[in-house]
Amino acid sequence: MNILIDERKEETRVSITGRLNADTAAEFDKKSQIEIVTLKKDVKLDCENLDYISSAGLSCLIVLSKNLKSCECTLTLLNVKPMVNDILRITGLIGNLLSVKY
Repeated sequence: MNILIDERKEETRVSITGRLNADTAAEFDKKSQIEIVTLKKDVKLDCENLDYISSAGLSCLIVLSKNLKSCECTLTLLNVKPMVNDILRITGLIGNLLSVKY
């Protein structure tokens, strides 16, 4: 997994490449706490190159969304692949905790 963070004036753009699963969740959580949430900006997470997400990865997104919400910021997922979108939809996260723009 690779995470690129691009801090912009009004938002933070984050691109994730690879798989977000039990093997990579701790790294994602650490980066999101240290390098993303502390910026206190809305986050656009580009999922174009996110190939797979497991329950551990879903947990990471939930935690990130809640932490951003506590700072009055939002998390929006962009360019979500159909397989990842299906998982988000089936779990009921879209519209409840996560916003997705197509």
